[in-house]
Amino acid sequence: DVEKYAHKFTYPAPGKTTGYVHDKLVQERSEEEPIMTLANGPDFAVLRATEVIKNDYEFNLNNVITKIQEEIPQAGADGGGHEVAGSLKFVEGLQEEVLELFIEEVKNLKR
Repeated sequence: DVEKYAHKFTYPAPGKTTGYVHDKLVQERSEEEPIMTLANGPDFAVLRATEVIKNDYEFNLNNVITKIQEEIPQAGADGGGHEVAGSLKFVEGLQEEVLELFIEEVKNLKR
């Protein structure tokens, strides 16, 4: 929960914070490794991932958002960005369901 470790409504924003954490993980490991960083708040999630996730696992954040919109329409999910960097907004009351579906999609990734 990124909001527990950063000030609200100040710099850096959750997306920037997620980017910092992701970049540190990539520096410690390798850009060639499949690394995905997901930060969440009460009604949003921010994703950063290495290109390996897109190229080798065919991950596309926009497709996952579409699936969430179709399977949990009451969540009012919206967002997008690049295949491996973007954000997702949803109603706070359905955070658990949205994140569970997101995690399930990631678990199902195959090379």
